[in-house]
Amino acid sequence: MKQWLSGFLIFWIIGFTGFAQTASAYSWSMSKEDIQAKLDKKFPIRRDKGFFWVELRNPQPNLNSESNELGLSVDLHYQLLDKNTKTGKIHLLGKPTYDPVAGEFYLADVKIVQFDLEGARADQAYLLRKQLAKVAKKKLKRVKLYRLKANLRDQLVKAFIQRVRVDDDKVVVELGFGE
Repeated sequence: MKQWLSGFLIFWIIGFTGFAQTASAYSWSMSKEDIQAKLDKKFPIRRDKGFFWVELRNPQPNLNSESNELGLSVDLHYQLLDKNTKTGKIHLLGKPTYDPVAGEFYLADVKIVQFDLEGARADQAYLLRKQLAKVAKKKLKRVKLYRLKANLRDQLVKAFIQRVRVDDDKVVVELGFGE
């Protein structure tokens, strides 16, 4: 019994160190298409205040390796007191982040960086921007991109995650040991 146990331990240690060498250079990624599919499930987002409404539709992810940010270009549809539906576009930026407790990759710290409206007066643009900031803060605070599953592979990935970064139109998760 002791021989079997010691043999098993040696086999396990060799196997684990082999995995460790592989894991130190291993990365896992989410493509722009994978991210698009996740975002499509979250949109459209609508805020209705009775006398006006705003709706965000058709999110298009833009990945920027230089700033390590994930941008979103989103179509904006809105209606004010005049009851005419108008359109515009907003551009949002956020950071791809990992939450080790939840085992989730998500887009965090989403903020509006550009705001283009069709035919809105300055006071209307101010009102819309204020409401869109509330929508972004509430609905886009933490956009889940992926959740690790309870299977062995994902649990091993979870144990060795080093950092999350944007690289060449994908979000890359680097695995390894230590810092």
